[in-house]
Amino acid sequence: MNKYIPRGAWIILALQLTATALLMICGYGVQKPAVQIQEFPFSITYTYLGEQKTVSGIFLAEYTPSARYLCEKSVAWSGHILEQDRLRSDYIRIAENEALSLSINLNLEPGWLMGDSTYAGSTCTPSGLAILLTDGQRITDSADLEALGFRLDSWEYPEPIENRFSFGGISLSSEAVLYTSVIAIAALLLCMIFVERDWDQTGTILDKIGLVMNLLVVAFAFPFILIASTLSEILGETSALQQVLYLTPALTMTGVCVSVVLRRRGYSLWGFLIQFIGPAVFALAVLIGKY
Repeated sequence: MNKYIPRGAWIILALQLTATALLMICGYGVQKPAVQIQEFPFSITYTYLGEQKTVSGIFLAEYTPSARYLCEKSVAWSGHILEQDRLRSDYIRIAENEALSLSINLNLEPGWLMGDSTYAGSTCTPSGLAILLTDGQRITDSADLEALGFRLDSWEYPEPIENRFSFGGISLSSEAVLYTSVIAIAALLLCMIFVERDWDQTGTILDKIGLVMNLLVVAFAFPFILIASTLSEILGETSALQQVLYLTPALTMTGVCVSVVLRRRGYSLWGFLIQFIGPAVFALAVLIGKY
């Protein structure tokens, strides 16, 4: 008796792989800049309570690899003032007393400074911010700030650099776990509907055990792997291992899908084994990440 995989199963699998690849490349592909880090000097002159002063420093802009979400920009940037706490990344406190806290916000856009065309319309100008410590009121209007004795006089800001960008790979996020899993589940349902069972070559004890294991993987292993992979984004990793971890829920459902097809076409042993590929890769990724 000849065993064969029907054309419909191959088409469904090909559609799943194509849809997943397009999602990853178009939705989660990132651009990598040629210049990834740059220092930008700045100076701001202001008057407070009748006394004019100038503050100056270096603003560091840098490319920050990070998990990407759909509809987000393909390049992530961060910036902060050198020799200053990163929690105060882009503002300088110039006065603080029992009544108020007064700061200058630089409002420098790292992407604009680094020559990212998606920030071409950005306008970078400093602004003042007063916080009344009595009630937490925030004052940003220039006229109200002048009433408190503060005024921005002038500033010297850097010009953006010229930069080049190229494809920087795939940067998945927890969001991708859901989308890739939905594609894999759809492929499983299609295979269950359109791939017929070969009654002459199925019905062995291993087939029955495989069916039970399919149900257990879908009911218990898949939800656990889905939740664990989604929550793993908390670690803030963007490594290749983390990307693999994001794909393990979809791989788990794909393994079950292939298992169903193989079992229905008489490949009992391979149908039994292939369903464990997702959980195995998940466990391996967790172990490697741990050690």
